[in-house]
Amino acid sequence: SIHPPPHQSLPRHRRGHDAHTRPIECVCREGELVFVPSGWWHVVLNLENSIAITQNYVSRRNLLSVLNFLRTRPEQVSGCSDQGASLARRFEDKINDVFPGELEKLTHAE
Repeated sequence: SIHPPPHQSLPRHRRGHDAHTRPIECVCREGELVFVPSGWWHVVLNLENSIAITQNYVSRRNLLSVLNFLRTRPEQVSGCSDQGASLARRFEDKINDVFPGELEKLTHAE
């Protein structure tokens, strides 16, 4: 198990980032969890039979970024049968149904 430093000091691995930055590695044992900040590339290797519960959180604060990601990088979406542009459209339609006018307000606030 690890006890990471505050979120702001963790390195973000991106193209063009310092090639000498080493990834964070850990072994998560029974009853423990790992928090992966939004936008962090990561990989999980199961050392034994495991159950994983994941959640991607979308709020008003990151809603436009999530929609942009779904529209522009559909090849990076996995784990659902509806992918690509149709997933972005369905997500946007559902937001408009549940929160009428919210996308328009957020778009004009930028």
